[in-house]
Amino acid sequence: NLEASQARYPMKSTVLDVLSKIVIDENTVDSTVLVELDPIISQMSQVITGMTKIAVPQSLAYANIDFLNAYERILENVRDIRLYDTDVILSFGAISQYDTNSTALDTASSNLVAKINSKLNN
Repeated sequence: NLEASQARYPMKSTVLDVLSKIVIDENTVDSTVLVELDPIISQMSQVITGMTKIAVPQSLAYANIDFLNAYERILENVRDIRLYDTDVILSFGAISQYDTNSTALDTASSNLVAKINSKLNN
């Protein structure tokens, strides 16, 4: 489950922590901090790999796929943010989508947990 994956692959900092460091002032950006996204990207990739190996009952399949797709969109956003030095437009696009995709991930996660809890209570 999600909690087990997060326990197995703990993240020391978050994407928002890194993004808060990138802007020094309105005219200065420190893109060197984006290297801090590398362990996050690696850990997120490992979570997805681990979760795709889990056998999921048919009754949870849709919610599980919805969660994985939302998680992969966040991972794609983070990878694109990391490209700030080579493709600033792609990076800005990813930053602008991050909040929406994060909300979608929260919703997908809640739906999956609700389905699991419902299944356990039956």
